[in-house]
Amino acid sequence: MSFQIYRDKWGIPHIRAGSELELAYAQGVNVALDRGWQLEVERLRSKGVSAAALGKEYLEWDKFARRSKLDETAINCFQQLDSDTREWLCEYVKGVNSALGKNKNTAFEKHAIEPQAWEPWTPISVWFSTHILMGGFPSKIWREELIQRLGEQYLDYFTSEDLWRAESNGWYIPPSKTLSGKSIQAGDPHRVIELPCCYQQVHLSCDEYTVLGFAIPGIPGIAHFGHAGSVAWSITNAMADYQDLFFERIYQKGDAYYCQGPEGEEPVDICKEVIEVRGEKSVKIDVLETPRGPIIVEGRDARLPISIQLPARKYSVSGFEALRSLLHAESVDDVEQAFSYWVEPVNVLQISDVNGKFISKVVGQVPDRSTENFKRIVPAWSPDSVWIGRIEGKRSDNSEQAAVMANQRGLASDMGTEFSPEHRANRILSLVNFRDLWSVGEVQQIHTDTYLSTAPIILDIVASLSDLSQAAFRLQQILIRWDCNMEANSVEAALFSKLRANVVQQVSKVPDFQVMNSIIEQSEYSELFYPWLSLTSRIAFALNTLLTNEDLGLDVTSIVRKSLIDLSAEQHLDETWAEIHTITPWNTYRDERLNSWPGIGGDHDCVLSSYSVPGLTHSCWRAPVARYIWDLENIENSQWIVQFGANDDPVHEHFSNQFDIWRQGSLVPVSVEWDEMRLESTVELSEVNLCNYSHAVNGLGRFEVRPVNPRHDSDLIHSWVTQERAQFWGMANYDKQYIEFIYQYLDVHPHHDIFFIAFENQSVALVQLYDPRYEEVGDKFVTQAGDIGLHIFVAPAKNPVAGFTQGIFNTIKDYVFSNSDNKRIVAEPDSHNIKALSRFKRLGFVFGEQVELTSKTAQLVYFEREVR
Repeated sequence: MSFQIYRDKWGIPHIRAGSELELAYAQGVNVALDRGWQLEVERLRSKGVSAAALGKEYLEWDKFARRSKLDETAINCFQQLDSDTREWLCEYVKGVNSALGKNKNTAFEKHAIEPQAWEPWTPISVWFSTHILMGGFPSKIWREELIQRLGEQYLDYFTSEDLWRAESNGWYIPPSKTLSGKSIQAGDPHRVIELPCCYQQVHLSCDEYTVLGFAIPGIPGIAHFGHAGSVAWSITNAMADYQDLFFERIYQKGDAYYCQGPEGEEPVDICKEVIEVRGEKSVKIDVLETPRGPIIVEGRDARLPISIQLPARKYSVSGFEALRSLLHAESVDDVEQAFSYWVEPVNVLQISDVNGKFISKVVGQVPDRSTENFKRIVPAWSPDSVWIGRIEGKRSDNSEQAAVMANQRGLASDMGTEFSPEHRANRILSLVNFRDLWSVGEVQQIHTDTYLSTAPIILDIVASLSDLSQAAFRLQQILIRWDCNMEANSVEAALFSKLRANVVQQVSKVPDFQVMNSIIEQSEYSELFYPWLSLTSRIAFALNTLLTNEDLGLDVTSIVRKSLIDLSAEQHLDETWAEIHTITPWNTYRDERLNSWPGIGGDHDCVLSSYSVPGLTHSCWRAPVARYIWDLENIENSQWIVQFGANDDPVHEHFSNQFDIWRQGSLVPVSVEWDEMRLESTVELSEVNLCNYSHAVNGLGRFEVRPVNPRHDSDLIHSWVTQERAQFWGMANYDKQYIEFIYQYLDVHPHHDIFFIAFENQSVALVQLYDPRYEEVGDKFVTQAGDIGLHIFVAPAKNPVAGFTQGIFNTIKDYVFSNSDNKRIVAEPDSHNIKALSRFKRLGFVFGEQVELTSKTAQLVYFEREVR
């Protein structure tokens, strides 16, 4: 068994393996090699330990991650996966762990950290940490504060898209409008710009399927944008509301905590956690959870604590079954069925296949509840706030007409509160319908369209102004002759953006609004939520509504006049839009050279949707981080691109080799022919998996080492470890599913080996080898280079044979010492386990000290390698 990793000219990985599980392993190996630093950062964030490695600026995220129990939720969800998906996920993680140590990214040395092993559920935890802020719940904090401070009528004035949620464009061109007679799907995800890109181009092939698309590093398969030859799929954020916030009344009675729920008093779980901070003192926090969910905002003065309720945590579902199922899809129906498992984020999905079938559908879990829950923070004790089921996603299957998904109201209209305006969707649809027939090469013209349809809201006011100074009049004439295209090389686009920024600043000075500034000024919430609570940013993205809503009573003419006059007095009025709309990616490299990149055109209401924050910065912080054109006539005609490159090491040739092409609005061709790519490596799986090993014992026969398959061997292990004689193994009360979970954890861990000793094809002992430096016991004695920890469970014998246990141990001993790096075997039996202690003594172990572990008092015993 083996797998191969090929590279095309862009360094994009193309991975080929025999079976699905081998391919999952190979994908894990590849992502650890190409994106190892990114994986480590995501692992740290998902566990809420990033401040320990990266510093104090990550503390607020860690507090949130711990309080929202992301990693614990991932564990719960992992245990609820079906067996096939769990096994597939474990193979991916095993691949990651096998290759992390081979990643030579210079960032590890710069930060003086080493990548740590992933756990079987880490991909789920990373999925949650990546997407939790995309659900829009922080906007409920803003809306609640707006209602409390200014009144509910102000919700209408500040109506806008939820500015910090991931968005996308996606469109379907039907067969009747393509030169090939087959449909085309295209689009681009708009996300916070990260370096490296949050997507990875990948081509996956095994005996069962071949699929290509954008993977999320750390997540197996291809979730959001994929092409399987006969069928293609893509998504956008549905802007649905599936996260609820609750005010909680929490009080203490004795040593316990309680809260008031819809039916009376309810228990509250509480624990204390310590967050380590690099170079600083550690921070202790309380982690509380009510029956609705974790407390994510502490109470302050008169404000009650706030909990969050999430479908994933409430129902222990991740939707990862969809990821594996998608890889097997061959038709629209297959993809739709795969997405029936989807949980979050809630998306609008488009699917088309070679047979001309198409559907658009909302996928994910949106709870059915009161309209108040959608809008604001609701009281936990109100019966009206309880979830009462799910809202089913609407579906459209009109394959004859072009379809656009751009985060607008539509299929998801009854699932959310704040949607994107129709500007992008309408513009894309008009562009698609303008041409009779489309080829793949022409579609990128839609991606790069920069017409800003909302610009006339301000420009019409500018045109109406009179009695201006000469300088202001000159700007007025330039702006009213402008074609409203936010082109990168346009001076007019830059002038408009500067004028708009001035307008935002003028509106932010309106006296009635000033009370909203104190939310941040008085540090009433975590800094993590400041982007949602900033008055200036809220005005910036609600500006069109604020300027056109007459009920608000703003003197918009005076505001625009003052803004134009102020602009006329500014310097550098000859700058182009790209010169000030520079790319500013979020990254953890601590390298000033990587913090700002050449700018682009577009604007948040353009099809080329690139976000600044008018009034605060012209820099671009969100943009189309990838683009795709999926051709259903021939997958080889498809095109794709990511914002930077395939590798996350700044010194690697493929770190940013796609950036200039991306910046120009172009894409690179998809490659699928293996003989046109460079073979980078072939890995024999026997090299990385536990090798079969056998040992002959005189007078008994041959013993063999056989790897444990947690999925298939859990029944046998359960039958052994739940017997009365196994009381010291510590699993007497575990069911088979939990035992499978434990051994899946051990199986993926790079510092553990688990295997059976078999005799005459019958398993007779369960063995765990481990590196004691990574276990609790390693802190209790002086470890030496070459120490190998040992746990051994000898199965009950029907017909005991003299010397049989010695034969088992000799097999283990010879297997361990077949590696010349291993010098000593260390075991830690319970000090009360008389039979085990006697066995180790008979086998020649030397007894050392007793040590206190969490679960037992352990007797350390040692067996030294013979020196010859």
